[in-house]
Amino acid sequence: MSCYNTFTKAIADATGGKITDAPLNAATAVASKDFNDRINALAQVKSQPAAADAQVVIEISYQYRDYTGDDLIWGTSSGCDADTGIEWQAGSMPTGWNDRISSFRTFSRCQSKHWENTNFQGASTGFWNSTSYIGDAMNNQTSSIKWR
Repeated sequence: MSCYNTFTKAIADATGGKITDAPLNAATAVASKDFNDRINALAQVKSQPAAADAQVVIEISYQYRDYTGDDLIWGTSSGCDADTGIEWQAGSMPTGWNDRISSFRTFSRCQSKHWENTNFQGASTGFWNSTSYIGDAMNNQTSSIKWR
């Protein structure tokens, strides 16, 4: 996990330099159709040899509802497939992010499921594409996530 001064720099690193002109903050980015289309397009080229080392963004988690506050960008080597199998998982949250998520947006054909305890235990959401508010029961409760 790395910290960045700007959302633009974080996205540049998370996408392996494929997107270097993202908005300065995550709230502006989530509202931008162009930005969302470009993030999702990275997963479309994952099978092409030239993109083998490229990173794709599968989720941006937000501290507050409505995609505001601090953000955490989840990047992987590829997006998610059309099947329902688990593609990626985080059994615990990075330092400073346990019990801190109120909203999230997924990308690259992924849906995510958030659990209240580490290692996918306790209450959870369903598999969702995105939500501007995770709900009272799971607000500031996420301790692990799976993506499909």
